[in-house]
Amino acid sequence: MISVVVPTFDRPNSLQRAVRSVFAQTLADDTGFTLIIVDNTPSGTAAATLDALRRACPDTIVFKTLHAPEPGVANARNAAMDLVEGPLVAFLDDDQSAPPDWLEALLAAYEKTPAAVTFGPVKTALPDGIRQHRTYFEAFFARALSAESGYIDEAFGCGNALIDFAQIAGPKPWFDAKMNEMGGEDDLLFDRVRRSGQRFAWAADARVWEHPPKARVTLR
Repeated sequence: MISVVVPTFDRPNSLQRAVRSVFAQTLADDTGFTLIIVDNTPSGTAAATLDALRRACPDTIVFKTLHAPEPGVANARNAAMDLVEGPLVAFLDDDQSAPPDWLEALLAAYEKTPAAVTFGPVKTALPDGIRQHRTYFEAFFARALSAESGYIDEAFGCGNALIDFAQIAGPKPWFDAKMNEMGGEDDLLFDRVRRSGQRFAWAADARVWEHPPKARVTLR
């Protein structure tokens, strides 16, 4: 069974949007999957939101949560991996949302090109009221690749990625906690992929939306 991991840090409304998009996956109507949400705030501020989401979760989705109190996205993702039971894990950030066919598209691409890591496109959903420099901002927050689905040489971030951990050599931890505050926490993982001779792939149809908060949508 595939697992979906959503790390979150003090974004209750954004978390609701991300998780409810996971609830709406067509895969939930078929084989089902496991959803793992990691509250990465020191005091566990997502507890009430997680309780509400648990009550709304479809029966075909196995709903798991945990609290990783030491902040850092690598810490959150490493903690989630302790709850994962199978090798296939899809990552969605808490400021993203996925259309209903997202997981199906990721898995379809993986079945054709079974890479260690399969990445999908990220499109930008700007907040209301942004009128200037829209084209620039839409490109800045997006992940685009002018390629059809298939093997690629380039690696991207974990948000909107399907990882087959059975193909990746080496022990835990998978993500580099030294990079918690600056990004690039998945560089350690992707370096293992390259050194072991495994492949990256692109799933052109497995798109998600990035929802940058208005405070981040600035030329500064």
